[in-house]
Amino acid sequence: MKVIIIGGDAAGMSAAMEIVRNKKGTEILVLERGDIYSYGQCGLPYIIDGRIAQTDELIARDVEVFRNKYGIDARVFHEVQAINSTTKIVSGMNLQTNERFEYMYDELLIASGASPVIPPWFGCSLSRIHMVKTIPQINVLMKDLQNVQHVTVIGGAILVLRLLKH
Repeated sequence: MKVIIIGGDAAGMSAAMEIVRNKKGTEILVLERGDIYSYGQCGLPYIIDGRIAQTDELIARDVEVFRNKYGIDARVFHEVQAINSTTKIVSGMNLQTNERFEYMYDELLIASGASPVIPPWFGCSLSRIHMVKTIPQINVLMKDLQNVQHVTVIGGAILVLRLLKH
């Protein structure tokens, strides 16, 4: 049996590890759009307030651990762009090589999470707006926060609650 998991963050890799433990012999392919696997996204606000010094501390396991220790085919920079549930094929683009891919599956798990969006506000300069969901996004934000005196947070309830408690 072949299982494809879309998304290599905490939810996707927790599911992959459950399959490794409970369904021996299952072929597991994980397709991650970025290059960072299995990190604690909920810890991102602690980078902002300084309780966690480096984003590397949020990474539970490196992609190589999943590949070498657990036998999971963990791909990086693989963006899934279409799913055909009739033929059981996922397709997309390797973002490093710009090559198209198609993979067949028996079972599919989508653990890609949500993506933040910027509302279409007209007449506003949105050049310093940051959406934060990933480690690369928090790194850009932290660089841009140097010498900033005032910040406005829109949305991000978990972030606001954590910063208020500190």
